Amino acid sequence: NTSIPLLVIKGESSIPAAVKAIKTGATDYLTAQALAELPAKITQALNNFDYLCLQSQCADHTEQQLQKLITENADGIIVVNEHGIVQFVNPAALELLGKSNADLIGESLGFPAVNGDFLEVDIPIRPSNVLVAQMRVSQIKWQNADAFILSLRDITQLKQAEAERAKLLQEAQAANKAKDEFLAVLSHELRTPLNPIVGWSQMLAGGNLSEAQVKRGAEVIQRNAMLQTKLIEDILDISRIIRGKLELDAVPLDLVRVIDSALDTVNLAAQAKSIEIVTQLNDDV
Repeated sequence: NTSIPLLVIKGESSIPAAVKAIKTGATDYLTAQALAELPAKITQALNNFDYLCLQSQCADHTEQQLQKLITENADGIIVVNEHGIVQFVNPAALELLGKSNADLIGESLGFPAVNGDFLEVDIPIRPSNVLVAQMRVSQIKWQNADAFILSLRDITQLKQAEAERAKLLQEAQAANKAKDEFLAVLSHELRTPLNPIVGWSQMLAGGNLSEAQVKRGAEVIQRNAMLQTKLIEDILDISRIIRGKLELDAVPLDLVRVIDSALDTVNLAAQAKSIEIVTQLNDDV
């Protein structure tokens, strides 16, 4: 019965629901958050509604109410005709796009209006600035013609925050991977000096080595013990690596001695597997 004023109250703001309510004869539309306005809305409805309006007059009233609703909405609202030409823009949309009515009314919208909820659209505001908006589109009648009503909500900061969270997550995953790789290398490096130490210790304990072999074994054990000590010192100073403050000193290096030391580390394991390591080293390198 169109002679009875009708106020619609809904739990959350929904442009399509509001449009449908107004089009089907509702006097006004309130969200649950705006219940404090209910007494004033009831009074206004009783004072303003014409109980004897004709059907055509009721249609005019409906469109007026619709215009009032979208004009006061906090979201940017744009009405376009079937060809995408802007017919109406509310103040929130003008502020969102940084344009005036004269810039938009009668002009092409610039991006497609397709029925749907929560579509994301990139809107260029300035050459170096793009607005990311969440768009909802509904088909309506506007001035007795088919049209579309678009609701635009700025989610640029939300998308930037999501991108930042994704970046931080990626960095954290990369850091975890680097930590795992570092621990794997560290574990290997800590075990490597132990192999010749344990091997030569067992051979020395056997008492079957010549004096030259005993001397060599003692040297290998001492060298690898010092290497183990150096590794442990590096671990204790690991905070420099974590802070990215690790410094490398470039100095001349006796490459032959380094290779000989490395061979001493692996020779026992190679002999145990019947592997012979043959080297040809230039003492001048």
